[in-house]
Amino acid sequence: MACVLSLCLSVTASAAFATEPASVPGDSTTLTALRPIAADPRPLWLLWGTALHTQAQTHGFIQSPPPEELPWMTPLYAALNAGEVRWLWPLFDLQDQLAVPLPVLEAGHEAAVMDASVRYHADGVVMLRLEIDEHGACQARWQAHTQAMTRRWHTQGPTPPACVQEGLALLSKPVDALFAPILAEIPAISEDSPSADEQVILIAIDGVRHYGDMVQLRQLMARQASLHTVKISAVYPQRVIFQAVAALAPEALAQVLATSPTLEPLPEHINTDALAGTHHHFLGFRLIP
Repeated sequence: MACVLSLCLSVTASAAFATEPASVPGDSTTLTALRPIAADPRPLWLLWGTALHTQAQTHGFIQSPPPEELPWMTPLYAALNAGEVRWLWPLFDLQDQLAVPLPVLEAGHEAAVMDASVRYHADGVVMLRLEIDEHGACQARWQAHTQAMTRRWHTQGPTPPACVQEGLALLSKPVDALFAPILAEIPAISEDSPSADEQVILIAIDGVRHYGDMVQLRQLMARQASLHTVKISAVYPQRVIFQAVAALAPEALAQVLATSPTLEPLPEHINTDALAGTHHHFLGFRLIP
């Protein structure tokens, strides 16, 4: 099996991840009731998928439940649900099919998919295109979008379930293994970049285990109006260090972040220059599971 991964980071919020119910054009209702009601900290991913079976000469949307007219899609659907990922499935009603026709989804047009995802209020959106050849081998093209990140990767396997399992593993891969190879490509914040009323602050978060935790943290950072720029500075097992340009003093920023129900302050990390390795202010928190 093989996998190719790329990742982009941004703190720009997207309408597809609105926290408040949004109105649906032509419909007076919203679809917030489609979200599973459960005390589960894992992110909820909206899956837009297509599958092409070369030998059967058929293709279609990956739906829940799988289409009866495409029996070869049943094991594929089972493999997607066998992992640790929480899925939210599109209705593929008339509104979805007009907004995202099969050729549009197969071509990977992100803008159409993101616009159609607004009414579902998911934590993230996954676009998946699978192709099964005449020997049963499978190749898959994945995209994962949140308001803070975009990831793209490819997987392949001797069977569709094997191909899917490898792809799903990346959504829960430990963050140090996931982000460490690309840190060199992320430029650090220049010492000259903050204005006179801003300063660089390092924010260490312990207890970061997998991509779902990373999504949660990036969403939290994106909501902080006082953080003008946020970048990943370093990744270690169970720890991620963010480098931020902040308009608040370190003590004030620490108080703001401490109000989050998902962060617990670690006072021993605050202003610890030896741990930071630089003269930047250093704040420490632990992610509450």
